[in-house]
Amino acid sequence: DIKDGKFSQATSNNLDTKVREDLERMKKIRVHRGLRHYWNLRVRGQHTKTTGRRGRTVGVSKKKA
Repeated sequence: DIKDGKFSQATSNNLDTKVREDLERMKKIRVHRGLRHYWNLRVRGQHTKTTGRRGRTVGVSKKKA
């Protein structure tokens, strides 16, 4: 654990809060992993040039004639 410095295994009832706290801590101290979470990008080293293109879409607007 970050707060007390001991290794502890999180159970299911406090696992969600533990993960959320870890992500918020990483975002707060501006580490690379936290920033990737903040930008909704892949975190674990995957390539992003070609894979995962179905997520965000860019809208196309018609020209007025």
